[in-house]
Amino acid sequence: GLTTTEMQQIAAALAPLLAEVGEYQAGAPGHGYLKLRAPARLLTLPPSAAAGSGNPLPGGEDAALWRRLGNEAQMLLHTLPLNAQREREGRPPLNSLWFWGAGRLPARAAGTAAPYRAVSGNHPLLSGLAAWSGIAHHAAPTTPDARSSRPGNSLLLLDSLQSSVRQLDALAWRAALADIERDWLQPLRQHLRAGRIDSLRLTALGDEACLDLSLTRSDALKFWRRPQALHELDYRQVISATSSGNSALRPPDSHGRQTTPVP
Repeated sequence: GLTTTEMQQIAAALAPLLAEVGEYQAGAPGHGYLKLRAPARLLTLPPSAAAGSGNPLPGGEDAALWRRLGNEAQMLLHTLPLNAQREREGRPPLNSLWFWGAGRLPARAAGTAAPYRAVSGNHPLLSGLAAWSGIAHHAAPTTPDARSSRPGNSLLLLDSLQSSVRQLDALAWRAALADIERDWLQPLRQHLRAGRIDSLRLTALGDEACLDLSLTRSDALKFWRRPQALHELDYRQVISATSSGNSALRPPDSHGRQTTPVP
C-alpha cells in the first residue's frame, strides 16, 4: 500500500518535473491529478485495462512528450529515500508513474435529473463523478444492511476484483468473487425476497462484454429455477443488449432501490 505521507513526498518530487505540462497535485494514496496547461493529444489506457495489453504506453500526437516525462519520473522516483525505506521494510518500491484519463470535463446539462439519490464506493473517480453530478457520495458500507436507510435509487460500486485482474491472478480473482457472493449477493437476494428492496440490478463490466441482470422480488421467489454458473450465461445476448443502448449506468425502474456494479 501507499501511505498519505509517502504520497505527499512523491507529489513534492514530481511537481517540478511535471510543471512543464501543468500543475500536479496529490489525491488519494496512489492517485495524482495533473491540471494541464493545454489539452493533451494523447491516447491512454486506465491501469485496469493495461494488464495484458500489447502496447499500453501512451499514444497519439503528443506521445513522445509523455513517454519522456514517464521515463524521467521513473528515474526520479527511483532515487527517493522513501523507496530505500520501503525496501528495508520488505515492501515493493514506488518507481513508476502511469498517465491516463486526459480530457475535458463536460458541462452538466441544465435541468437534468440525477439518476441516483446516492452513490457508494471507495474509488476516487466515483467520488469525483458524484460531485460533478450533484449526487451524495458515501464510502462503501461493509454490509448491505448499512444501505437500508437510504431510500430511492442508489448505486454501489464494488471494485475488489480489479486488483487481481491487474495482476492476472485467477485464484485471487475467484477468492474475491466468492467474498462478493457471500458478503453482498446473498444478503441482497434475501433483502429482495423479503421486500426490503424493490428491484436489484447487477452490472459486471468487462473489456469485451457486459453482464447486466435486472431482478425483482418475483424473480427471487422463483425457487424452481436452477442456479446458473457464470460460464453458462448467454454472454452473446448480454453483449447484444448492451450494444443496442442498454447502458450499464442506466438506473433501475422508477421504484427500484438498489444497483450494484461489480467490475
